[in-house]
Order: sequence, then structure tokens, then C-alpha cells
Amino acid sequence: MNAATIAVEVAFCAALTYIGLVLLRGCGIGGFARYALAFVAGILVFVASMVLLVVSGLPTTPVVALAVASCVALGSWALTRRARGVGRRTSAQRGARWLRDAGAVLTVAVFVVLALPSIDAVTYIKHVDSIEYIAIAGMLTAQTLDEGVSLYQLQKRQLVVPALHAAARYGDAYYLRSVTPAIALSTLLFVVVMALASTRGPRAAAPTAWLVTLAVAVLGVGLLATHNRFVMHAFYINGHLLFGLLAVIVAGAAWLVARRAVDAVAGWSTLAGLALAVLQVTRVEAFVLTTALLVPILTSQRVPLVFKAATLAGYGVGVVVWHGYLVGLGITSLEVTGPLGIGMGALIALPML
Repeated sequence: MNAATIAVEVAFCAALTYIGLVLLRGCGIGGFARYALAFVAGILVFVASMVLLVVSGLPTTPVVALAVASCVALGSWALTRRARGVGRRTSAQRGARWLRDAGAVLTVAVFVVLALPSIDAVTYIKHVDSIEYIAIAGMLTAQTLDEGVSLYQLQKRQLVVPALHAAARYGDAYYLRSVTPAIALSTLLFVVVMALASTRGPRAAAPTAWLVTLAVAVLGVGLLATHNRFVMHAFYINGHLLFGLLAVIVAGAAWLVARRAVDAVAGWSTLAGLALAVLQVTRVEAFVLTTALLVPILTSQRVPLVFKAATLAGYGVGVVVWHGYLVGLGITSLEVTGPLGIGMGALIALPML
């Protein structure tokens, strides 16, 4: 690895983390959860921006996608600033928060620099699907996706993994070594977030609440970190781990708001809706999984209306945008047109909630 490769790795991961921090601040999600989910939240906004660039025919370079994602995150923060009472905070309080954010971004940068040599030695790219992801990533950066990719390849491999590795070409590399391990770390951190949430809600006052938190965190993180499949996918250029993490975030967020374990219901609703939208371009079976995730959310009486609306909207928009794009390219098979019709039905049903 040369200096340019390392610089791109650090800059990209730091940028995603900062975008995620700003977005989650706009959503009202604070505390440990905000820092634990910052990287994956940044991925959600970045990928959504890249998909919109692709389907609209605009430049698909990672720099443009990062710029769009930054505008979205900053816009969400600015729009909700007054509602969250930021104006009542002192300048010292605001400065301390920005300083903590800068520290989080710096921590990510240092982690990437220190971990890259070890990550490079164990990254798994020998399977053909990894090579196809890398090829599509190069097309995104070179803005040759329309001419270079086959319809079968695009429908099967989709856009999330290529989008996350497209910036590697700026550093004379084919893929970013730090992205997938960072997703694995985000998965472990989300387990801790859920463990901390287990001490809130109806049983928060139980004397053994802290013990439950510790047990869930240690067991959850330990079981994942020592499982051979998790370890393999933590260094595998593929979308399996992110696919699973986003699904767990949707289910976990629904559980949190249903048991009143979080205050920022609208923020968690936004995060879950965005995750459902991005899932549509993560793996080819996403439509089936997201539909299965959505059914208990919509039918549960304990899930707030705002969460139902956000998830149904994210699901509908994601399905319609992606499958509509595929239909526009000439793919008119039932596995594309069927979900497109269901996605349109989901959007039509929104006012009926």
C-alpha cells in the first residue's frame, strides 16, 4: 500500500463517520448509540445518494456522492436544530459536542491507519462475486456504468458494495480494505447499544438491570467475534455482513420503540426507514427480507404510527426507485415488475395508516 491508498482509506471512513454523526444528531439520537451507529448511518446516506445519482444519470463519482450525502446530513441537522433546543445551549456546550465528534472521527482515522497492515493480510477477495463488485465499483468512479455493466450483473450484484469501494480508485487500488472490518465493528457496537437499551423501559428499575446489560453485551459481542462465519465476512469483499446488520437495525429499532426504551422515536424511525430503503440495493433477496421485516411492524399495536409510516415509506421508496430503474433498463421479468407493483402499493397505502 502506498501513501495515496492509505490517505483515501482514512479520508473515506472519516467522512462517512462524520456524515453519520451529523445525521444522527439531526435525528435526535444521542449518547453511545450515536457514536456506535455513526459509520453505518454514514453508509446509509452515502449509498442512498449514490443510488439517486445512478438512477438520475448524474455523475456517479464517490466525491459527488459524498458531497450530496454531506448536504443531506447537514440539512437534516439544520432543519431540526431549533426543535431540539440547540439554541438554548451555551457556546461551551456546543463546542464540547463538536469536539467529541472530532474526537470520534480522529479515532476512526487512527484505527484505519493502525489496522490497515493487518487487514490487508487477511482480506478475502478470491471469490468471483468480489471481483464483480470491484469491477462495478470501477465503473462508478469512471462513470461508465451504463456502458460497461451487464444487466444480469447489475441486477444480481446491485450497488451497495460497489459504491462503498468506488473511492479506492483514487488511491490506485481496487477496493477499500477498511470498510468491511469497520462494518463488522459497527455490528458489535450495535449489540452493545441493544444491551444498554435493555436496562430502559418497564424493567429499568430492576436491581439486576446492570447485570443483564453486562451479560447481553459480553455474550453477544463474544459469540459474534468468535464465530468463524462472522470473522470471515468481516474481511470478505461482499455485502453479507452489511445486509445482516441493516436487517438487525430495523428489527432492533422496532423493538426499542415498541418497549419505549428510547426517547428519539422519530430519529430511530428515520434510521429504520433509511435502512429499509438501502437494503433494496444490497442483495438480490432484499425484497423478500424487507417484506418479512415490515409485516410485524405494521401489524403490531405497540409500534408507534410514526415508526410504521417511516418504515413503510422507506420500503416503498427503495423498492420503487431500484426496481423502477431496472425496468427502465429493460428488465421486465416478474421478479422485478412484481416488487415494483408492491412497492407502489406500499406508497399508496401510506395515508391509510
